[in-house]
Amino acid sequence: ENRQIAAATAGDRRAFDQLVGSYREELCAFLRRRLSDDDVDDVVQESWVAAWNSLPNFDRRSRFRTWLFSIALNKCRDHYRSRTVAAQR
Repeated sequence: ENRQIAAATAGDRRAFDQLVGSYREELCAFLRRRLSDDDVDDVVQESWVAAWNSLPNFDRRSRFRTWLFSIALNKCRDHYRSRTVAAQR
């Protein structure tokens, strides 16, 4: 995993795709416990995009899984905030 992270950080999309494959099911299950089935795919995708864009900032003080799931949790919160704002309009 450390080699994949290093390669992905250097811009290797294939290495990042391997990380996605490693965590796809677990990340989906994590978000299914927090979102409706209709919203899971969108938030998963937003989480992966955010992880790819933020990967150069991953400082390895935590495990990759922990870092990724914190991004997903923040995207979940963003999702609920945007629904709240939309409902208030």
